[in-house]
Amino acid sequence: MSDMIYQSLATSDNPLGLEDRQHVVTYKAGGAISAGDALIFDISEPIAANRMRVVVAQTVQGTEALFAGIALSDAASGELVDVALGYVEAVSAHTDIDAGDPLYFHTTGGMVAQGPIGTHMIIGVALTDDSGGLCSAYFYRR
Repeated sequence: MSDMIYQSLATSDNPLGLEDRQHVVTYKAGGAISAGDALIFDISEPIAANRMRVVVAQTVQGTEALFAGIALSDAASGELVDVALGYVEAVSAHTDIDAGDPLYFHTTGGMVAQGPIGTHMIIGVALTDDSGGLCSAYFYRR
């Protein structure tokens, strides 16, 4: 039975059938954001002021960074932006990503990169090789 459900979700454009496995939440942008950027919750101010604000992620934010998801659209500071977890296409990706690679925040803001398990905060797994600076991936809900 589960094989039938899986097969019915798969399409020629999405052979894994993952398009319905996406969780989208709307947050306020804490700075300029581009579609495909990896985002974290803004912890630069007291929680009451920013609990629903997201900013572009980068590794310098270290272990304090709480991954929010991937931006689905562009947004200026103060605008609302839809942020997805789960299956996401057109993710800003650093080079040398192969399908199956674990992903973390790259030092270039907003990009994801291949990250070794144990030394980086793994936020998801690549489902496609990077192509033209983009990949499809599955991002974990925490």
